Amino acid sequence: MRRNGSISTASWAGFQSRFRYGNSHTISLGEIEDVLDRGRDADELIVGSGQYDNVRLSPEAAAYLEQRDCRVLLLPTPEAIGAWKRAQGKTIGLFHVTC
Repeated sequence: MRRNGSISTASWAGFQSRFRYGNSHTISLGEIEDVLDRGRDADELIVGSGQYDNVRLSPEAAAYLEQRDCRVLLLPTPEAIGAWKRAQGKTIGLFHVTC
């Protein structure tokens, strides 16, 4: 979701988790690279981890974000939406909404 309210749908990178990890609850390095490619100057990423807080970053994705010095908030999606509404500055939102 962009700050102006427009929504960007998942790209092919979004399907990497299912193939690599066997589920859609682990965010892969490819997904993170794709998201940050779309918001190159972002310094914060808010991740909605689903209604039941099932989503996690892969170790590679977490390391990449740390290397990029990008702050990450990994919260259940309802809380992440609140954080998104309060966010200021260069922030990207990635929300898991199916469970």
